[in-house]
Amino acid sequence: MTKYREAESWAVKEFEATELGDKRLTNRLIKIADKFSLMPESPINQACGGWSEVKAAYRFFQNENVKEKAILATHVSKTTERIKGHKVILAVQDTSYFTYGNHEKTTGLGMICTKVGTNVTKETKGLIMAG
Repeated sequence: MTKYREAESWAVKEFEATELGDKRLTNRLIKIADKFSLMPESPINQACGGWSEVKAAYRFFQNENVKEKAILATHVSKTTERIKGHKVILAVQDTSYFTYGNHEKTTGLGMICTKVGTNVTKETKGLIMAG
């Protein structure tokens, strides 16, 4: 069991079994996940609140012992448990396309669409955001 328990938050249930080699790292993961879930649209410095929490989050992300695979493995395991017994599982996602074809000075964008016509090929540059 983790030391940090925000009224049995979803993050405790989701990540308490994550093996990062040090229980303090698991506790920090839970705190960060809780903070981010309350303000998902916010940057780290706003979601975390105070400066000490922001620094702790950045230290966590830079820690060599924090392995993405370990966090993802726990999340996949918990997701698998949640979907057992359901006949239908919906995996809803939304993709948005931001086109910047008319912004001639914009550089570094990728190709998001190529239309081939009879005598013309038109390429559109922009960003694809999946969520």
